[in-house]
Amino acid sequence: MKKDPKEQDNVIPFPQLELRLLNKGRNCLEEGNVSEAIEYLEEAKRIDDENADILYTLTIAYVQQGNFTKAKQILEEMMRFGIGEYFDVVELYVTVLFQLYDYKKINTLLTMLLDEEQIPSHKVEQYTELLQLSEKLAKEMKIKQQRNPKDLFKGDFQRVIQNIMELDLEDIHTYLQEIERFLQNELE
Repeated sequence: MKKDPKEQDNVIPFPQLELRLLNKGRNCLEEGNVSEAIEYLEEAKRIDDENADILYTLTIAYVQQGNFTKAKQILEEMMRFGIGEYFDVVELYVTVLFQLYDYKKINTLLTMLLDEEQIPSHKVEQYTELLQLSEKLAKEMKIKQQRNPKDLFKGDFQRVIQNIMELDLEDIHTYLQEIERFLQNELE
């Protein structure tokens, strides 16, 4: 049952409740209770969604849980709103992107940072090496993922459309004639 908004305005949270929840979450993480830690940390985030310590800890909890997608969302939010130490967030973000095999996003981010000379001088070599590694891994992944044109058109119409939507721009150009033939046959 939803409370009247006027009643909700009368609720006064305990002083520094978000910090107490953060500490409980950290303790749970130390004890290996990741799911319980996430509950406390999510509640702390609801109270203060701009607290860098809460967001860092929640991200680490999601990483420990193996939920890299959720960790990525939090880190993107932190970067978008300038929460936390920027390069700490970027380094954690790159780590999560590696776990998600999102080499394109890593390449884009690191190239932008290197081109704009936004990286502290003592980290330029590290970021250059990370960029080279992600480019190499992206190429290897691309080779592994090259599709047989016949596989692209297996399944029902919805599945074929899904397969086409999963192609990146380079692949679309590769399969453009096959896609056109498929669509023409479907329309006949």
